[in-house]
Amino acid sequence: EISVSRDPNTGQRAIVTKIEYYGHDAVVEFGLIESAYLGTLKARISGNTEFHLGQSIYVDHVGPIRWFANS
Repeated sequence: EISVSRDPNTGQRAIVTKIEYYGHDAVVEFGLIESAYLGTLKARISGNTEFHLGQSIYVDHVGPIRWFANS
């Protein structure tokens, strides 16, 4: 699971590149800033969390890794 926050003390800095809304939930697409270019990653967020394109966010990994190939 990826946690997404506005708090700079909670993980790697990233920039929001896309937001897709699904009712009360959303998927935030982002690119990491301080590491080798890995493309973009996505995280599903819920509740009243609001982000906007170009915003700096901070992401961290919590729990087991789940990965799906694009095949």
